[in-house]
Amino acid sequence: MPLVHFFETSFSRTTHRRIILVEVASQGVSGWGEVTCGEHPFYNEEWTDAAWMIVRDYVAPLILKIPFESAADIAEHSQHIRGHFMARGGVEAAAWDLEARLKNLPLWEHIGGGWFKEIACGVSIGIQDTVPQLLKTIEKEIAAGYQRIKIKIKPGWDLKVVERVRKEFRGLPKVTQSADSVSRMTALLMQQAAQAQGSTSESKAPEGEAGKVIPFRERGVRRLGFLRECGQHG
Repeated sequence: MPLVHFFETSFSRTTHRRIILVEVASQGVSGWGEVTCGEHPFYNEEWTDAAWMIVRDYVAPLILKIPFESAADIAEHSQHIRGHFMARGGVEAAAWDLEARLKNLPLWEHIGGGWFKEIACGVSIGIQDTVPQLLKTIEKEIAAGYQRIKIKIKPGWDLKVVERVRKEFRGLPKVTQSADSVSRMTALLMQQAAQAQGSTSESKAPEGEAGKVIPFRERGVRRLGFLRECGQHG
């Protein structure tokens, strides 16, 4: 699928995506999920071709031979497959979507959402050809309603770029992505600068943790518990 605009990280520039869509069907109804890994094993150990084999040869046959009472059972029965959280999560997402459709419920309600009428969303912006192009892109996304901005960085496109963004868009919560390709010193300086200005800087997740999927139901329970705790403490 061609992208409307390229997306560039410290690893590469992407202009097309090969995305695995998972369909789970029952009683004439279909549920859909997406395997969210990239085309190459750069973000984590998963990539499109490997995920396709995991879904086709392991997860799908498992789903077809075991009678499940609920989509919540899928994560438990696929735990013996080591890693491959995105591949497994794509199938589970399709099962949750199917179950919600069969119950005639919106997915957000079925998995325990609904605490807010609106959710403050953010957007991740890739590396651009020029700083003015980046600033224009950020301005467009803010106008579209996004309230948090994450920008990708790489050596030579890091401290000065981030400082320019923070100067141009003061008061907007921003998250800068610190990739493995920048030095530890640069990452530390960015983190210190972010803390001083009230925004945040993040680094790539530790090996084996990036893309890790928390089962949908468990994720909902954790989120609800967090919200209740926040409510109790004002």
